[in-house]
Amino acid sequence: MLDPWVARLLDRLVGAYRLQARQDPGQQSRFAGSLNDLAVRLSRLGKPEEALAAAEEAVLVHRDLAAARPDPYLPHLGTALNTLAVQLGNLGRPEEALAAVEEAVLVYRDLSDAHLSDLAMSLNNLAVQRGALGQHEEALANDREAVLAYQNLADSNPDKYRPDFAMSLNNFANRLAAFERHEEAMIIAGEAVRICWELAAARPDAYRPNLAISLTNFANRLAAFERHEEARIIAVEGVRILRELAAARPDAYQPNLAKSLGNLANRLGALGRHGEALIIGAEGVRILRELAAARPDAYQPNLAKSLGNLANRLGALGRHGEALDVVEEAVQVFRELVAARPDVHRSGLETCLRLQSWLREQIDGGEQPLT
Repeated sequence: MLDPWVARLLDRLVGAYRLQARQDPGQQSRFAGSLNDLAVRLSRLGKPEEALAAAEEAVLVHRDLAAARPDPYLPHLGTALNTLAVQLGNLGRPEEALAAVEEAVLVYRDLSDAHLSDLAMSLNNLAVQRGALGQHEEALANDREAVLAYQNLADSNPDKYRPDFAMSLNNFANRLAAFERHEEAMIIAGEAVRICWELAAARPDAYRPNLAISLTNFANRLAAFERHEEARIIAVEGVRILRELAAARPDAYQPNLAKSLGNLANRLGALGRHGEALIIGAEGVRILRELAAARPDAYQPNLAKSLGNLANRLGALGRHGEALDVVEEAVQVFRELVAARPDVHRSGLETCLRLQSWLREQIDGGEQPLT
């Protein structure tokens, strides 16, 4: 595979540029750029801690350069701040990620229209971090602004900007759905799928990951209108693509595969196919357990939600004792999350507590349905 080889080459180049920069301060810009590139490559290879270290150093060097000569180096500082925000978010540190990307947005707002694409990317990242902290109204406004910017860019240069436009549409659709604006969300998610399908047909290696994510999102939008069989078919295709990608590069694609498996389990459950839903959901939980064991801050929230869903699957099959064990684990994880971020995770805890109570009633001989 090319990417690991490129990362190793970049690592060597960073070392060479570091030495050159010590000997000749005029080489600092090249050194800083190589650090940022290395951070991006390491992140794609599923090495978040190493990526964060490179990103932090890139910001420090770019900040010094921009302080001395703002005109040529402020745009590069903005890029480095965006990279840093993504790495912090990947490691479950959203407050720090938010601070970094807010600074990036301020940088690009002060620059000319020549940096509109950088501003759009920063707004997308800002929405992601605000959403992670429960700031959904602000995130929706950021997503809307990013979509408009990318649409303008794609109209003038479709080959370059249609991929970014499609992913911004996905983000916007998800945000609209969170506000129960389902009709708008479905239309927008469908457009993202259409664009990604065309891109993946022309360059599958580059755009199949984006297509898989778009398919998963569109399946969720269809499910909101109870179009469950259509949603299942589309979710299956998203999982199929991500299985292939994760088989080749597990560190990079297992997180998305776990999410897609969870969504497919929900689609199967909505069709009453609880046995299949249980198998698929359990696979997603297994992946998330491994991810959360290595990086709890980043993956415990998804693990807690998936455990709650898995308990629902077991409960639907009448396996109440097993379901209670699973939901009690979910409650334990959610309690830890609520202690750190109550506004973000309280509703998840409350949902699992209701399920826990219902399951105990079933085991004790109660017959009320779960609502």
